[in-house]
Amino acid sequence: MIDILPKEFALHDNYPNPFNPTTTIRFDLPKATDVSILIFNVLGQKIKTIDMSQINPGYHSIVWNATNDYGSQVGAGMYFYQLRTDDFVKTKKMILLK
Repeated sequence: MIDILPKEFALHDNYPNPFNPTTTIRFDLPKATDVSILIFNVLGQKIKTIDMSQINPGYHSIVWNATNDYGSQVGAGMYFYQLRTDDFVKTKKMILLK
């Protein structure tokens, strides 16, 4: 039998990177869990939170449209995106060009 589910948590590089106006963030879940994707600016301030409840195991992706939690466009620059579950935290960086 072929195992089609991921064996471990993973956060992949976003694409495209650099990006404008949207980028795709991919992540793998080996089990069902609550997931948060957090976006931070270079000062470490949280600007966007995407919460998802009880996501099934598998390969997932979300598209971020370079907006903050209030729906406003963010400025060009470097940002950090973070995947958080009960069992896993990983952070990567991305660049928004205008």
